[in-house]
Amino acid sequence: TWLTAICNSTYFESVLNVKVPTMTSDTAPSGQVIYSSQYGGSQAAFHVFDGSDTSYWFPLGNTGTNCYIGYKFTSLIKVRKWILLPYSSERSTTVKFQLQGSNDNTNWVNIENEQTANYTTGYNTADYVTANGIVNNTAYQYYRLKVTNGELHSAGVYSAKTSVIQFYGRA
Repeated sequence: TWLTAICNSTYFESVLNVKVPTMTSDTAPSGQVIYSSQYGGSQAAFHVFDGSDTSYWFPLGNTGTNCYIGYKFTSLIKVRKWILLPYSSERSTTVKFQLQGSNDNTNWVNIENEQTANYTTGYNTADYVTANGIVNNTAYQYYRLKVTNGELHSAGVYSAKTSVIQFYGRA
């Protein structure tokens, strides 16, 4: 459709004047990474916003469901597009996410229906889960992707390893 074509173009990203900066910690250079749980090191939550596809976030305890990761912007933003790149070692894994917004980090509004991430091998644009042309007419300060269904592996743990997330919007 025309909406999909516009949303996938470089013009769309140029019109959206706000995105999460390249993070070097949970609070630097600005804003704040929010998350339900994490392991440390290269698996820490801020790594989904560090611009690298070799680091990742891994929810602590491998619960795989009802965990979340997101970002607190420094002002109110209308997010219109988001992308997610699953971590490549999670082969043949399916994880479902839901985009939510909040202004107090307590009361969350579902912005978009559940999206499925099919975690695949390698890094290319086909590996991205991309939500284009989100109808979001409300500005929020907090945005998160809530894992609604993780993948149970044979080892008895759930997985939602994620390498890259980015939110695009307008102030």
